[in-house]
Amino acid sequence: MSSTGLKPKEIIGNINFNEVIFNYPTRPSHQILNGLSINIKEGQTIAFVGPSGGGKSTIVKLLERFYDPIDGTITLDGINLRDINVKYLRGLLGYVGQEPQLFATTIAKNIAYGISSDGNDGNNNVEDYKEKVTVSQKKIEDAAKLANAHDFIMSLPDKYETHVGDKGSQLSGGQKQRIAIARVLVGNPKILLLDEATSALDSQSELIVQEALENIISNKQNKRTTIIIAHRLSTIRHADTIAVVMGGTIVETGTHDELMSQNDTYYKKLVDTQKNAMAEGTGTNGSMMKTNSSISSVPSSLLTNFSGPSESQLGFDKVPIKFHESGAQPLIVFRNVSFSYPTRPNKLILDRFKLKIYKGETIGLCGISGGGKSTVMGLIERFYDPHLGQVEYFGNNIQHINVKWYRDQIGYVGTYNVYIVVVSVTFIFVYLVVYYRSVSSIIVLFSPYFFHSRQYNAHPSKQLCLFRLSLFLSLVQRSRTNII
Repeated sequence: MSSTGLKPKEIIGNINFNEVIFNYPTRPSHQILNGLSINIKEGQTIAFVGPSGGGKSTIVKLLERFYDPIDGTITLDGINLRDINVKYLRGLLGYVGQEPQLFATTIAKNIAYGISSDGNDGNNNVEDYKEKVTVSQKKIEDAAKLANAHDFIMSLPDKYETHVGDKGSQLSGGQKQRIAIARVLVGNPKILLLDEATSALDSQSELIVQEALENIISNKQNKRTTIIIAHRLSTIRHADTIAVVMGGTIVETGTHDELMSQNDTYYKKLVDTQKNAMAEGTGTNGSMMKTNSSISSVPSSLLTNFSGPSESQLGFDKVPIKFHESGAQPLIVFRNVSFSYPTRPNKLILDRFKLKIYKGETIGLCGISGGGKSTVMGLIERFYDPHLGQVEYFGNNIQHINVKWYRDQIGYVGTYNVYIVVVSVTFIFVYLVVYYRSVSSIIVLFSPYFFHSRQYNAHPSKQLCLFRLSLFLSLVQRSRTNII
């Protein structure tokens, strides 16, 4: 990373976009930002909303200087971003995205990585960091408390010394997100970027994480400039300014009350649409989002001191015949499976868990964060083996089946976006050539997805593009039983 550029001694946090024009290098004919202008004052919380592909995430990418505008200027306290040292600039920013990435180490070290070797948030080598930086335990715990993470961390056997596993695989989505927020806060960033920070969470986890974010935003002792990208409008009601981005420009601005008081605004229509969807139980996260009290009113005894058969045992023999052929053998069976992660042997994740999945059936796993949903998927893929009981595939214990062959029977589409490697693209292309017998028809069919996937981090429709590719790979493998 370049060492040139300005390093202002004091940053206040005023940001200005002035007539910014931008298109991605891979699509020079498609303009993303079309003369976008907006002024963000120090300490202000601004939320960008609007349709997918309108340019919301592009605004964040330009602030992080992953790209520079084609025309127009972006300034920080009156200084053009192009003139500021890139590493220094990114050290001023705290970014929380949809999918937090944790290191395979302890919770304390994951939080401490939020401070780089020069004292700012950055992307230095982890080994260099270990040698140069020591973060006090108090500072780590203060950040965790602000992120609503301290209580659940202290409930773990090893507390802050708990290992989170590869990419945080031994924690729930909500727990990982709160640790990621704490990691950002420990560096005390001047500017906080929240890009759909709660969109990948279940309803209960979203409420907890959203409470943490609101505590951070409303902290008067350490007021910071905050930029939020959101589709769930319930999360931005208290923003100082809401800006609607459409067609690469700002078409509406105001507070929630101001925009709702007007009769014909895009924002009001969007809010009303989401309210109706939630009322019908068909919106984001379904009916659980109707009221906050529906979650908070659940007795704690149901979550901790459950007596009698465990929740995972209920309904084991109550599989409707319409979902499978009468008398057919189940595809996958969990038989009295008990499991805890190796780094947390005292924390039982699955307790005598039972489940039957039939060929052609679609199963939806739902429940509270940390309840074991992702663990079930991990056991099916044989990333772990149960301590007690067994998982069967067509009546055979999967521990007795060749792992490589078995995993070839599984098509996986997860929440983490990954690059589509050259081998996968080549395989798909050859497969379709054989099927369609025409190269030109394949290019027309898939060019909107394949040729932009390398830039998925910056692509406005990155989630849709990568999901379609991942899903297509799974379908090619002919996996027909679905577990969601």
